[in-house]
Amino acid sequence: MMTIREAENFYKSDNFKYNLKKNPRFLEWYKELKDNGYISYMNINSLQEFIDKLVIWYEIKYPERELDKEDGVNYSDFRDLKELSQFMTMEQLVFRLDNNENCLLNGVYRTGCGGFRYNKDKGRYVPNLYIKFRRLENESEGYPLFYKNEYGLHFDGDTGKITSFDNMPCELILEDDMTIERLLAVLSKMDKFDLTNIRKCIKLHETDEKLRDVILQYAALKMLYSENTIPTHGYKRAKKFILEFNNYFNLNLNDKEIDYLINKDYSDDSLKSKKLDDNKLNSLVKEQKVMLKRLNNR
Repeated sequence: MMTIREAENFYKSDNFKYNLKKNPRFLEWYKELKDNGYISYMNINSLQEFIDKLVIWYEIKYPERELDKEDGVNYSDFRDLKELSQFMTMEQLVFRLDNNENCLLNGVYRTGCGGFRYNKDKGRYVPNLYIKFRRLENESEGYPLFYKNEYGLHFDGDTGKITSFDNMPCELILEDDMTIERLLAVLSKMDKFDLTNIRKCIKLHETDEKLRDVILQYAALKMLYSENTIPTHGYKRAKKFILEFNNYFNLNLNDKEIDYLINKDYSDDSLKSKKLDDNKLNSLVKEQKVMLKRLNNR
């Protein structure tokens, strides 16, 4: 348990990475994604609202008094209350998210072309996407007249598994549960097809997942440093958030950063020592710059 002074130092050490507009590293990375052709479901403001929404949900789901109970503090006036966390399930959260938030969270594939079909196993409609690709022009000669140059494939937007083909290439042997990633690997070896559309779809999907994971990690950080709680409660809330999201969405969110931040030494002596180390480092950097300048002037 931190002392009051250590808690103050803990909050002072917050660099507010979860505030996207004030996070230069995130803004630079996000701009680079867009410059390389990435089209996001959400702009910076929407992504920030998504983070804030998740934090509010978890602060309501796991209130201070409930986290106090885990530390052995009992509130007799509320002993008959049922824990709200039993009712605030992941399904309830997903139900309250908008379409763009849900699409980013679920990491669905995107092509700009497709519809929905009912999946009995999942008990809901899932995206049924469609991609066209074609044989390279110089490879189409010599094929029978009925052999078309263009192909299309339908696949499950949730899983990436191919469901059917329009005019499947005769060279292709369709494997069980073949995904578009596996299809790309197989067709790339043949070197006979223009696979631009398939590559774009897969790249967009991979980038969506990276952005989702970054945003969720920032949400955990904001829970940790929330001004509505104390460090130990913020930490517990963030740990529950990561665990529940990993289990429900089959993610690999990392709790190493919040573990490191909560376990750092926030005593005044430690901070003074760090300041001295920083000063030494800055002095060393200045000395190296002076030395390099002298060498360049020779």
